[in-house]
Amino acid sequence: MEQNIPVIDINSLLQIEADHLAFNQTIQEIHAACITFGFFYVKNHGISKKLTTDLLKIGKVFFSQTLEEKLKIDMNLGGSAWRGYVPVGRELTSDKADLKEAIYFGREEKLSNQLPLFGPNLFCQNTPSMKQVVLEYLEKIEDLCQKLLKGIFLGVLGVKYEDKVEEICSESFNDPMILFRIFSYPHLDSSAGKAQWGVGEHTDYGFLTILLQDHIGGLQVKLRSSQTWVDIPSRDDCFVVNIGDMLEYWTRGVYQATPHRVSNKGKVNRISCPFFFDPGFHSKLHQIDKELIKANDLELAKMNKNKRWDGLQGLDPDELNISCYGEYLWQKVSRVFPDLAAKVSRGLQK
Repeated sequence: MEQNIPVIDINSLLQIEADHLAFNQTIQEIHAACITFGFFYVKNHGISKKLTTDLLKIGKVFFSQTLEEKLKIDMNLGGSAWRGYVPVGRELTSDKADLKEAIYFGREEKLSNQLPLFGPNLFCQNTPSMKQVVLEYLEKIEDLCQKLLKGIFLGVLGVKYEDKVEEICSESFNDPMILFRIFSYPHLDSSAGKAQWGVGEHTDYGFLTILLQDHIGGLQVKLRSSQTWVDIPSRDDCFVVNIGDMLEYWTRGVYQATPHRVSNKGKVNRISCPFFFDPGFHSKLHQIDKELIKANDLELAKMNKNKRWDGLQGLDPDELNISCYGEYLWQKVSRVFPDLAAKVSRGLQK
């Protein structure tokens, strides 16, 4: 049933002087996908097959090592930067332990004594190409996100507000927060008849997620129209794109974050590589002016404003008592790694 999730050719978004009709058609397709599904595939994205293949291979090589070797870049060694290896069961989603292991990356920076999530990456010495491939991928995928972001905002506002879109992107995404993961999901035995989840039902808490996944499969999305789960398998030369809670908030619910989950039903470990693209740490949390959003979209958002999968009504920065995106992100990540968050907080307060 994966045909329910659209495949969008975004080549026109990457061109300096794109064909006007093709560009507008792409914007309309993205808009429809975000309203209807919150998920879509993108093709002709400009990132080479060699780079994505090398990245998946690096993940397989790293996770095939012994636990002792992987713990040489344990996240506990990364301090407040939140970088490094995470064993199975240490990460929480919706307060439940995930059945996956991971390596966390971000932009290469100096360690900050005042802010979390800034610092150098930890690279495995037994995987010599890891640093080169990961950093190249981060550079390429961030550039792709900047272009895709403009297409998403144009879908909400309409192409006549292109200047406003440029203003929003310059103001909040000139220096974005980027978080990157390589996940390994072990094969889970479902012979007992009870489903096991590498990651349980959730929505992403950020803005935009770009996912590279191998051929094993396991990602599922809940369709809004039927509330049924459908598989989102890997497609050749395509990324999976989905929107998160923060983009839902910015667009006043016109675009809604969609619940998804992962269960590896294959016979070998599944490798996936999600890239999270978010506003800058100090960016203020705000919503697009109602006057700029198409009236019929606002009305549809109002009609579709149901309680979330987790029983909450959605993001409310006032209730969270936060003033910028970095504080919001810190609160969310602290729920994923509560023990490490407490340790990091003590270190930042010294």
